[in-house]
Amino acid sequence: MDLRSEVSSMGRSAVSKLPTDKFVERKFKIAEPSIQRYECALSRNILLQGQMILTENNICFYSKFNDKTLFGKSTRVRVPYIAITSLKKTRGALALPNSITITCMITNENNAEEEITHEWTSYMNRDACWQLIQTMINTAHLTQNISASPSSALLSPF
Repeated sequence: MDLRSEVSSMGRSAVSKLPTDKFVERKFKIAEPSIQRYECALSRNILLQGQMILTENNICFYSKFNDKTLFGKSTRVRVPYIAITSLKKTRGALALPNSITITCMITNENNAEEEITHEWTSYMNRDACWQLIQTMINTAHLTQNISASPSSALLSPF
């Protein structure tokens, strides 16, 4: 059984028992285990080659490059699964089917809701990544709905 299957079958509580990813903790300031890593590129003004790291609650992307000066400053993107409003398989450069586009709602520095779209491309196995992200989004929404419910309703046998 591969890691993606285990995540689907074991649920969020078992994922929480995995060790914290020190790289994610250092670069993104969140203490979460990583579920899977994918080499890919973030499409901005140029393609920023890096690594997508799927954690318990977030999609994290890290590249040593940036789209303004290329070198000198890294690029970091963190998208909580719960903020994702759209997940699509798309076609990247040369119409190759190897991209994923994610749209999310974030709160900007003015406390206003803002829609942001990120496109990642150059996956070796886009479909496996898309499926795992979809599973993590569904799990995040299910967890949020359960935690929003009164605890007595969860314990009721009827």
